[in-house]
Amino acid sequence: MKCFTGLRGGSRGQRRLPVACGGIGAAAGADPLIAYLATGPGGADSVAIIAASSNVNVRFVMAMQMARFVAVLAIGPVAARFLARRATANANTNANATGPKDS
Repeated sequence: MKCFTGLRGGSRGQRRLPVACGGIGAAAGADPLIAYLATGPGGADSVAIIAASSNVNVRFVMAMQMARFVAVLAIGPVAARFLARRATANANTNANATGPKDS
């Protein structure tokens, strides 16, 4: 597996990402490099350049990148509202738990 040769340095998360993307690709029946380019983070322009210069299915890679982009656009605002409400509720609960201060 050529795409996993540079995994010596970096944090655990940086080492796990290519493995996770490769696992997704293996489940879909794709080459690990195609899976990493299709599901990995990064700009679509950079991924397109790498895919075009490699021997991979560029259409599949770009379709997955666009699907990832649309999913972030759809899920992002909903997740942000949920997290904002949760943070506000936690802050209010913590403020009420301390109670009024007696002088």
